[in-house]
Amino acid sequence: SYNSYVGCLFSLMFAIGIMAIVPLAMWAEHSWRMLTVLTNAPLVLLFFTFPLCPESLRWLVVKGRPDDALAIVRRVARFNRVSLPQNITLASDADDGQAGGPGDGKSARGIRDLLRVRTLRWSLLVMTFVWFTTSLTYYGLSLNAGNLSGDIYANTVLLAAVECPAYAVALPSLDRIGRQRTQVFFFFVAGLGCLGVLVLNSPTGRNVLAMVGKFGISVVFAVIYVFSSELFPTEVRSAAMGICSMGARIGGLIAPQTVLLGHTAPQLPLAIWGGCAVGAGALSLTLPETLGQKLPETIEEAKAAEAFLAAGKGGGKGGGSGGGGYKRLATNLDSDSDDDDAAAGGGGAAAPRRNGERA
Repeated sequence: SYNSYVGCLFSLMFAIGIMAIVPLAMWAEHSWRMLTVLTNAPLVLLFFTFPLCPESLRWLVVKGRPDDALAIVRRVARFNRVSLPQNITLASDADDGQAGGPGDGKSARGIRDLLRVRTLRWSLLVMTFVWFTTSLTYYGLSLNAGNLSGDIYANTVLLAAVECPAYAVALPSLDRIGRQRTQVFFFFVAGLGCLGVLVLNSPTGRNVLAMVGKFGISVVFAVIYVFSSELFPTEVRSAAMGICSMGARIGGLIAPQTVLLGHTAPQLPLAIWGGCAVGAGALSLTLPETLGQKLPETIEEAKAAEAFLAAGKGGGKGGGSGGGGYKRLATNLDSDSDDDDAAAGGGGAAAPRRNGERA
């Protein structure tokens, strides 16, 4: 799986973009209109990229459009000069013929369906706050360059440059430590770094703590893109990601207002961001780990997971916390699937693929 690589690459573009703005801002220092034009003009190029972006294969299969998904697979195979069997077919791991399940195309799933499942509802609430806090802290620290000691342009470059090693740390952490643990740890790094201003309240100290906070929250920014997309079933993932993104936009709107508080109390913005980051890290402890787990593709799979854990089949208390219960659930479902295949004479579908394994 290249999820971690893609997530970190997306986040790296933020750092490059911020550093690219600095010379433009220096050149158009006395004309905010010119700076606005220069920074937004490249967006026109995005309109020409839509035909180059294929639809998600999992989404097409879950929505009952396997032929469209197969057409994309064949197009990719031709580009990579790979031969595919003529009789190849695509099917969802969760394709069990249930109403509303993959392949029937009878009903469109939305946010209401997601909210009916307790575990998904909690994950959505927590991740919305996580995205809100990440955006609030990230943009707050970026915009706070003017309140730090030293040159505003140099501070802006430094606050963006510190993101590069952050993403270099995020990449191996996502695949070795896990999504949830990485998110929790670096939320605490960002939070404690920002809260340290209450103890080390000096111009130089605020600069150093701001860099520590930006490093931590940058790692989290890379994690949430990967982690959030894996927490929710395929058929409602876009709705869930939309809600999380809305939380991030609210955080981005509030961030400039918290920066203004620094004009009267320099330590207050960092204290606010640090408190939110520690709170988000604590809440993230309640989320399941997704690395190496069989991810749900449908609401039905998520409901089955919730019922399994509620019945105590996860092997003790806390089966749904920290990902352990999900791991046992995946093992149990695989066992059930193998039993079903054996009963059918060995003609069942291929074993379900774990998150992180290549097809």
